[in-house]
Amino acid sequence: MTRITTRTLLLVDGEHYPAVVERSLPALRDAGYEPVAAVFLGGFEKTAVPPRLGVPMHEGDPEAILPGLIDAMGVDTVLDLSDEPVLDPRRRLRLAALAVVGGAAYRGGGFEIAPLPRPHLTDLPTIAVIGTGKRVGKTAASIEITRHLRAGGHAVSIVSMGRGGPPGPVTIDAGGAADPVSLMARLAGEGLHATSDFVEDAVFSGAATVGTWRLGAGPTGTTVLDNFAEGVAAAERMDPDLIVFEGSGSAIPPARADLTVLMVPATADRELLFGYFGMVQLTLADVIVVVGPEPGSLPHELRVEAPHAAVLTAGYRPEPSVKVGGRDVVLVTTAPLTAEADLVGALRAEGARRVDVVHTLADRRRLEGDLNGVITDRTLVLMEVKAAAAAIVLPLAVARNADLGLVHNRLVVRDGALAGAIDAWLGGRLHQPDLALEG
Repeated sequence: MTRITTRTLLLVDGEHYPAVVERSLPALRDAGYEPVAAVFLGGFEKTAVPPRLGVPMHEGDPEAILPGLIDAMGVDTVLDLSDEPVLDPRRRLRLAALAVVGGAAYRGGGFEIAPLPRPHLTDLPTIAVIGTGKRVGKTAASIEITRHLRAGGHAVSIVSMGRGGPPGPVTIDAGGAADPVSLMARLAGEGLHATSDFVEDAVFSGAATVGTWRLGAGPTGTTVLDNFAEGVAAAERMDPDLIVFEGSGSAIPPARADLTVLMVPATADRELLFGYFGMVQLTLADVIVVVGPEPGSLPHELRVEAPHAAVLTAGYRPEPSVKVGGRDVVLVTTAPLTAEADLVGALRAEGARRVDVVHTLADRRRLEGDLNGVITDRTLVLMEVKAAAAAIVLPLAVARNADLGLVHNRLVVRDGALAGAIDAWLGGRLHQPDLALEG
């Protein structure tokens, strides 16, 4: 029986006696590990020099060393033989993040992190939009990028991931969402997920879109199950010349992308963003968009932690699918109460006479009660494309003879810098350029 071996990069420290590490090599080889290089992490309680392992030993900042070694040495597995205090959990998981993005498994005592699955699913140019979690602007960014590409003459398909949907991908042809409320009602009547992100993408970008499902998202953004590859195949049949991959929550589209845009809220938890597995997203990102009215010092911190990426700043403004001039409007949204003044101001600026805001679209327990008394036959109901919109808001508005429209939180990137980054990438003949732009 042939023994399977894995090309292994060892991480060792000086808190172990060198002899312990050295005499472990035969047992590691018997277990299938074939060391090809090692990194000495420091710590000098037990030794002043690294152990002799018969492979090249590298010293220095492991975060700087690891990615290049994995690539140059064809490493399949990073085997962590270290312990506290040289690596604490936060730093260890940062190294694991760098390893799995580089295509290597990261293993240590009692744990293993699998490589990030990013297979080559299409020969077409691709842009991935990922985020630090739910409701951080991935759909808004996908729509804005697609609008810009279509304005430049590109035929674009968007493949989005969601937490719901039928067994197979669902498609909407370019221009197929001209009557969005009827489209949502039809999809809901067919038992389909009528408010998945691919519907909002179709309504507000005008492009062909594909909806796929995913189950779960581990700490590296890897799904448990998904049908994304089927969705990419469906998108190719729509004859685009470029495909946008849209992530879901913290789940990263399981496919190689030529350009990756990371959405980060201005309120992001710094410990999670810069520690643990936050490095997966930061390492993948070519462009980082910080979204919020007051980004504070976060853009600077991101430029330090991800110097390879362009860091831009952005906000939102509501964009309705119908005219609101002279109308009494009920806006049903997932936005927090702190955003109400800006939302009302934006719709009043477009001519709305009166604006009531219901903020509980993400809370079905409260939503119907909050809608009572504000929806009448004289109102225009604007709803975000969310699950409760089709299940609760749409039928209630129809029953009360109200008019219906959709609303999209349009991403407004300061100084048009997102379009500039996309143009720079396109100008590089669809290969990664230097995107060190200021936002």
